[in-house]
Amino acid sequence: DALPIFTFSTDRENGNIRFGLLALKNVGKQFIEAIMDERRVGGDFASFDDFLERMSESCDINKRQVEALIKCGAFDRLGVYRSQLLFCYESLIDSIQQRNRNNPAGQMDIFSMGEIDVPSFKYPEMPDLGFREKLLLEKEASGMYFSGHMLDNYSSHINDLNTITTAELAELDESGELIYSDRDKVNLIGIINSVTLKTTKNDDRMAFFSLEDKYGEVECIVFPKKYNEFYHEIFVDGAVYVEGTVSIKDEEMPKVLVNKLLPLTENERYVSKPELPPETKREESREVKEQPIQSSNDVGGIPSMLSMYLSINATANQSTETPRRSEPVTQAPRKAIDHHATAPRQMPQKLYLRVPDMSGEVFLKAKNMVDIFNEGTIKIIFYDSSTAKYSEYSERMFYSEYAIKELKGIVGEDNVVVK
Repeated sequence: DALPIFTFSTDRENGNIRFGLLALKNVGKQFIEAIMDERRVGGDFASFDDFLERMSESCDINKRQVEALIKCGAFDRLGVYRSQLLFCYESLIDSIQQRNRNNPAGQMDIFSMGEIDVPSFKYPEMPDLGFREKLLLEKEASGMYFSGHMLDNYSSHINDLNTITTAELAELDESGELIYSDRDKVNLIGIINSVTLKTTKNDDRMAFFSLEDKYGEVECIVFPKKYNEFYHEIFVDGAVYVEGTVSIKDEEMPKVLVNKLLPLTENERYVSKPELPPETKREESREVKEQPIQSSNDVGGIPSMLSMYLSINATANQSTETPRRSEPVTQAPRKAIDHHATAPRQMPQKLYLRVPDMSGEVFLKAKNMVDIFNEGTIKIIFYDSSTAKYSEYSERMFYSEYAIKELKGIVGEDNVVVK
């Protein structure tokens, strides 16, 4: 919970947190000290216009500083909606400053000639900001949420989903190893914090976005085929449900390769899925069982998936149809199996690319494609036909069928060798 207006430390108090106003954008130390001095002398501020009146006598009021205080909720306990304050604060400040210019300090006016009550400002009738709007403005002003979390507005939908948190995804076991492994299936929910788009040489779009829940964030990667399917749901501040595959590189936090992405539904619009009667459940279960089992060679139907999720011997024309499901993809269990009982899959270690030379267009295009997938473990070795020399590239890449297809299109079918 947010504590009362104008608090100036970052300590916990009875389960609450005091957030220093100096951390707000556009709010300066001198202005904060002036507020503190005025409150010590004149007591608590009775209203928003009382705050403006009193502060205008002790300092020059900066509109951007007042706006930041409104957005973060500093005036919430004064009985006026943030929407009303945002609508009126500029005209109120202008009015007070104009009056002060017309009546310099020490000059008598009709209002100073007796005990005359000046009525407080009348705010226009309007609804308050919505929950989402408040949170967005709080984050804009401070980089944090105070009134809650964006996901609170989707709690009904989230409660019906089988998901893990980003904290669980990064959790370690007793030996210090990540509980979730490479290739594990996971379901997550969160808010998209940032989005980066990249274009391959084949003019295909792919996306990288940061997904944040209440515990942390994780990087998600959407390869071209899935990007074409879900691009309209990938935007900053979007609330989404993600089904994906864990990708773990040495010494790095897990990433999620997106297989499915759906928008979350706000509480007021969400209708919980009714419980199916027993007969319907049996029919549904039978229908799911009759679907073809998804091959490990086409995880989620994404042809650009990393090689660790693809069989090296998969044919180029293999079907990538994902079986229909009546429920979200089942969550991958935590490590409980003996991984030493099964021989590890032999994954490719090197990718050889033969190019005419190391400065021409073919080399540059191939290098650009490698750079797009440059956070993997596969060594890239270029063979320069003009000098008959091999050169190991400084970057390593994810091995994916999509990347291999693109590279073959650039350097030629016979000029790509995987070992």
